Amino acid sequence: RGRRRTVRWGYNLLTVTLVLVLTTGAVSLPGTLIALLLAVVAAGVTRLALGVDSERAYGADLEAAIQGAGFVPQRLERLERGGGRGRRYVMSAMARADQASPARRYDVVVLDGDRQVLSLASRWLRALKLRGFEPGAQYSLKGVVDHSRLLSYAALDAGVRTPHVLGVGMVDDSAVLVVERHPGVPLAELDGTGAGAAAIATDAWRQLARAHAAGLAHRDLSLRTLTAAGPQVSVGDWQHGETLASPLSQGLDRAQLLVALSVWMGPEAALGVATAEVPEAQLQAIGPLLQAAILPGDTRERVKASKALDRLREAFAAQVPEATTSPAPIERFSLRSVIMLALTIVAVFVVVTTFNFTEILGAVRGASPGWIAVAFAAASLPWLGAAMALVAFAPGRLPLGRTVEVQMASSFIALAAPAGIGPAGVNLRYMYRRGVATPVGLATTALVQLTQIGVTVAILGVLLLTQGSGGLVSLPSGTVIWAIAAVAGVAAAAMAIAPVRRWVWARARPTLSQVRPRFMAAIGQPGRLALGLGGNVLHALAYVLAFYASLHALGHPLRLVDAAVIYLVGNTIGALLPTPGGLGGVEGALVAGLTAAGIPAAIGLSITLLFRVASYWVQVPIGWFAMRYVQRQGDL
Repeated sequence: RGRRRTVRWGYNLLTVTLVLVLTTGAVSLPGTLIALLLAVVAAGVTRLALGVDSERAYGADLEAAIQGAGFVPQRLERLERGGGRGRRYVMSAMARADQASPARRYDVVVLDGDRQVLSLASRWLRALKLRGFEPGAQYSLKGVVDHSRLLSYAALDAGVRTPHVLGVGMVDDSAVLVVERHPGVPLAELDGTGAGAAAIATDAWRQLARAHAAGLAHRDLSLRTLTAAGPQVSVGDWQHGETLASPLSQGLDRAQLLVALSVWMGPEAALGVATAEVPEAQLQAIGPLLQAAILPGDTRERVKASKALDRLREAFAAQVPEATTSPAPIERFSLRSVIMLALTIVAVFVVVTTFNFTEILGAVRGASPGWIAVAFAAASLPWLGAAMALVAFAPGRLPLGRTVEVQMASSFIALAAPAGIGPAGVNLRYMYRRGVATPVGLATTALVQLTQIGVTVAILGVLLLTQGSGGLVSLPSGTVIWAIAAVAGVAAAAMAIAPVRRWVWARARPTLSQVRPRFMAAIGQPGRLALGLGGNVLHALAYVLAFYASLHALGHPLRLVDAAVIYLVGNTIGALLPTPGGLGGVEGALVAGLTAAGIPAAIGLSITLLFRVASYWVQVPIGWFAMRYVQRQGDL
């Protein structure tokens, strides 16, 4: 369109036609969009099948573009490296303004329009998938050239060592940038284990710090964009950079540089340099950004081949223990989230087309308002129970009121995070803001969750013993006891095998080693231990009571122990699914449990929906307000 007048007029004619047919009502808007989509697909398939003539500048055309940039070329030597950053040449040439001077050597970068289309699509997809990456507004080849030149000048003005763009030229579907030649070699072609590697890495961090101080971000740092001449590093290829960078964009720069240097010189050595050059707060913020998704393509390939990212996370956790390496939610969506969304849609479709909603509506109309109020009140008590447990097991003193507000805020996080993970992350952040070191916070969070599991099992046992037999759940029979004994025997036999025992211990040891000191500290303070266990009891019983009240509200009461078993099993199954708040899994398991207890499926769905509204959906907007308030207070 930018280079063909017929194509440009064709687009204009198409636009006028679409306006006319839409305003006159000749076709509908969905029909128009479908027609345009089919046309684009057909055109793309046709071009793919028939091929197109290359309009890249080579030979005499390339020479003309270089002359348009103000140079008289004498020799061009193509370099293999470059990848998606354009064709690269080494040129011997004279400046047109001073042809009497001897020829000098320059770098030539050639950007091709067809590659620019692919680059633009890649940037848009990356910006759509990842937070902190902006797609940019360079839709044309000329815009990319202007942006590259602007960023180069901005970096030079900030004191960053970067090649100077001396001239630009365009011909056909290619743009040429003539750049002063840096005498160095890309880090990808150097040995990172040499004696001067630490000095090179140190200078790379200093060059990046100068760029960030001027508000710049590179967004594409790799071993190909960093060039070293002795200990001096030059940063090139600013095509994707920003002049008004956000803190997140600059944090991604630091993470990219740390990973690239880790691949080059080893994680321990790279972290040693980073610890000396990067301020502590910025260094701690790198931990959650150590993800393959943020890396340029060539770095990602090197990481996959060497497994360097896993080793870097381990070294980071060892050398920066106060920081967290739990991945930050950089990706807006992933393959797993798309699959889970599709499964959720299928589940909703099955529910809508299967259940008798007339029967459900009748059941809801006859519900008891008093029991509904009890269900909503009981569903809010877990906030207090979780806050009591966290206050009891955390080191130091956490205010109970503010901790309750933090638990309310975690209800909003549950809208986007799988069950159990969101609240744990919020608690960890809250303790960190309150001065609790990250390893101690992780141990406290794990201790809270482990004691919740133990208290839940104990409550279920007490209910079984006190409620007696009859109904859905009965005291264990001889068959059940023998089955439990058989499972225990198989587990004991497996633990007797040394490889199995080592495998289990290797995965359990990190958590147990963290939890044990906090548990021993809690035992030494009976008051705190009672508060923590009481909070866990309240947390577990409150949800059971809310479910029990939902059964009474719709006129289908069950024994308390039956309600507890159905809820606990359903909630456990929902927690195993990586969906926000266990959506889909919890509902399906609760309906299945109620159906097994003799309640019609439609009524069981009504009871489940009432319980989930009280314990999940109503709490999401409350959690949003709590989140905003706690953030303003500086505790999250």
